[in-house]
Amino acid sequence: MASNKKAYEVFGTQRDVPINYVKRSDVDDELLHNLERDRFVVIHGGSKQGKTCLRKHCIQNDEHAVISCQYSRSFEELQKSILKGIGYEIEVLNEKTISSHSKIKAKATSKIPGLGEAGGSAEVQDGTKDKTVFENFKIDPTDVNDIIRAVEDIDLDGYITIEDFHYLPIDVQREFASSLKALYDRTEITFVIVGVWLEENRLIVHGGDLAGRIVSVDADQWKKAELRKVISEGESHLNIDFHNDFIEGLLSNCYDSVFIVQEACLKACQNSGIEEEQSTNITIAEDVDYNAIINEVVEEQGSKYRKFLQKFADGFRKTDYELYKWILYSVLTTDIEEVEDGLGIRKIMSDIEKEHPKTNDLNQGNLTQSLENVVDLQIESNVEPIIIDYNSNDRRLDVVDNRFLIWLENTSEADLLNIIDVDQND
Repeated sequence: MASNKKAYEVFGTQRDVPINYVKRSDVDDELLHNLERDRFVVIHGGSKQGKTCLRKHCIQNDEHAVISCQYSRSFEELQKSILKGIGYEIEVLNEKTISSHSKIKAKATSKIPGLGEAGGSAEVQDGTKDKTVFENFKIDPTDVNDIIRAVEDIDLDGYITIEDFHYLPIDVQREFASSLKALYDRTEITFVIVGVWLEENRLIVHGGDLAGRIVSVDADQWKKAELRKVISEGESHLNIDFHNDFIEGLLSNCYDSVFIVQEACLKACQNSGIEEEQSTNITIAEDVDYNAIINEVVEEQGSKYRKFLQKFADGFRKTDYELYKWILYSVLTTDIEEVEDGLGIRKIMSDIEKEHPKTNDLNQGNLTQSLENVVDLQIESNVEPIIIDYNSNDRRLDVVDNRFLIWLENTSEADLLNIIDVDQND
């Protein structure tokens, strides 16, 4: 007899696709449709908005190799990670390429389930056909032609998912984007790229030749009806009903964050003593303060946000202009609704000029350079996942963590400015 489902197995954060996963027609169907057309796909959106769950729901584990960019900080490292992900063993050689990179020796050693088989000779052992490759070949990992040759050598035909693409430096993103056209035109593989940003055409901006070859799927947008269904699906698994006032309050104040909805529902269950599926239906959270629950969920990240503000304000090093501190000043002194929509560079510059002690020496070029490095600064400060991102195409600073918006809304401006060591009266 199957055991009752636990509340934490239904609501809250899950490693795998959650039991109460809700299919969004304009998201899931869009992804599947373009995968069927063999288009390269970018899945983008804010942090904790279901990008990875979407990918896991639509692509089976044995259909793709997953590469994480968290530890790939150069184009060469990214290409090596891809080779390893599709089943190659690589050995760095002393021999140099024309561009002064080290060549590598590559050997494909296994079949990647659902993707392709390594070439070479076949042997039979205990009734199982094992594929091995005896031919080694030299590769310049920065040459897309060599990568294509490696893919062709193992007859690779499937998906390669690049997770956390936003962690790559902007020049590496651009270099990889420029190589995708050749990979699209000359191989049978399909790349799925997952990143934390809000604009639709980031990779097309990086590589204009990708137009028509790559499509973007926005996983950030959750309609109220879809979030309501997340709740109702969870209710059915636990045989409970949340009081309508709790549901409406949660949906109106969650900033359309599926993470907050999931975590708030779990806390409401725990506060009501619901640990598992009920034998008879019960209504809960009748007298629960939804704002208190939301704030409790968000405040669990409070120390992270304070550390982010402190580290970000310090910048990479001490400078005369301290622009990263003053970028935050613009964010922290702007109405939340405007911050939610993104802050344009002119707005940020105007805010800084009003209060910066060296306003006569500032120029927009310095500000642009600082904004283009906001992700790198967060990576150096061990901020994960990232909280803000710069859209260089629209010249806009975006908050990509909705929980941070709620935390800002519930923290006084004076306290926020104190954290970044700015006296508004200076």
